[in-house]
Amino acid sequence: MKKQPLDVESFDISLCKTRLAQPRDASDLVAIAKTIWGGEDYLPKVLTAWISEPWFIVCEYQKTVVACIKLTQLPPNTLWFEGMRVLKPLQGKGLGKLMNKAAMELALQISNQQPGMLFEFSTYFMNQETPHLTSKLGFKQVAGFHIMDKYGGRILEEPEPVENPGMDIFDHYPAYLPVGWKAIRKSEEGLEYIRQNARIYASPGMRFLIGGIENTDVTLIDPIPANLQKELPYIQYHIGYKRNFSIIFPQTYPSVIFSLECQKFRVRDHNPENVPEILVFSRSAEL
Repeated sequence: MKKQPLDVESFDISLCKTRLAQPRDASDLVAIAKTIWGGEDYLPKVLTAWISEPWFIVCEYQKTVVACIKLTQLPPNTLWFEGMRVLKPLQGKGLGKLMNKAAMELALQISNQQPGMLFEFSTYFMNQETPHLTSKLGFKQVAGFHIMDKYGGRILEEPEPVENPGMDIFDHYPAYLPVGWKAIRKSEEGLEYIRQNARIYASPGMRFLIGGIENTDVTLIDPIPANLQKELPYIQYHIGYKRNFSIIFPQTYPSVIFSLECQKFRVRDHNPENVPEILVFSRSAEL
């Protein structure tokens, strides 16, 4: 049976119901994704996996899923909040607050079985609403990283895989190392997670990590060498011919932004003060 169109004008949040996602929710979630990031949201690519995993929460209104949020377990003893989405016509009507509340209630239930747990998430620096909402839940910013984008290149050189990387990959990341937009805390457990969920390669002048949902996020393990142009074909090799990618790096790397701009990397939004674009927030479960 065809669904009736949502009555957005008379939206009543008291009629919303939060619950765990089910396979039948997939089409509604794809519809939400089409209204996010110009229709290029990654959500459809992970839906099958996320729905099959625990702790994927949706909000239903008038028999239609209109929002979602996901909890994912990360090492060591961390619940990562991700995938917050609200159908565009219903944004600004309190659904973000409702979903954060539902996720927090579930997270607290989980943490009762795992003492000492941390709750963490990352967000884009232009997203003013999420830090505002989550500060009321006790979250504080604990880390930040820069991210810059580049159009894909045509020259490819195969880098050497780094087998069984050690704790030295955290040398320039004293607290967290980003794997895509997930921030992995420096620890032996975090290192094992990276070994299982990311790939590290070496070019002639540096090491880099490829991870994230779309495998186009590149984390610089080492500082950029003087001849960056020589290194780019090695990064491009596993990204793919002419495929766009992003470089993620810590605030501590000197002059990296200028070096990347010289190689036609670009920031996503106007950022004259060069503040970190990826912000990481954390709180203890035992607040």
